[in-house]
Amino acid sequence: MGMPLERLQSKLEQIDYYPPLFREAFGSPAITTDRVARALAQFVRALVSHRSPYDRARAAGPPGSATFDAALPELSRLGHRLFVAEPGQGARGAGCARCHVSDVQISLSPRNIGLAKQDLAQDVDQGANDERFKAPSLRNVAVRPPYMHDGRFATLREVIEHYDRQVEANPFLDMTLMDRRVAVTGGPVRPIRLELTEREIDALIAFLHSLTDEAFLADRRFSDPFS
Repeated sequence: MGMPLERLQSKLEQIDYYPPLFREAFGSPAITTDRVARALAQFVRALVSHRSPYDRARAAGPPGSATFDAALPELSRLGHRLFVAEPGQGARGAGCARCHVSDVQISLSPRNIGLAKQDLAQDVDQGANDERFKAPSLRNVAVRPPYMHDGRFATLREVIEHYDRQVEANPFLDMTLMDRRVAVTGGPVRPIRLELTEREIDALIAFLHSLTDEAFLADRRFSDPFS
């Protein structure tokens, strides 16, 4: 929150509406860093997105089944197939699911994705070092630009175009983004090129839009409590 927890505790104690809220939640008005952490954790656990078009299709049947396919438009289905299929393994694939795993499309670890270096201030977020950053879930990704840790991309198309043909060689580049033929032979790092068609890019964008949960976004329980 841009301040040490001890300073946050003192700040909250001076705001008249917080002690009563802590009394309701914990039985006394005492504000402690432990209680702040527990309250925030409980709120985050309530943020469950599960009513997107993809969720409805997933509830209808496993991916690839007739019921799953019937629940998604054709372009979104193609996008999903590209998302989960690995490139260069027979069927066309973008391999996104190698990093964005499970039905909530989460990233389990920080990765270097070969972003072009930019002239940035020294106090910029360094991530996990070696230009590695951990991505959040892709749920509702279509409604929360800009993208990447530094907000360099304004659209999902720009993001996909990066992975398609703009990944740069880097000593710490994640293995999933390397040309496997080079990785196996031990040659110089060479990023993979997906060579997606415009329709395939459109399909991936359509699939990412299918992860938007409109009901979740409009849920009044998560609206601004100060408005």
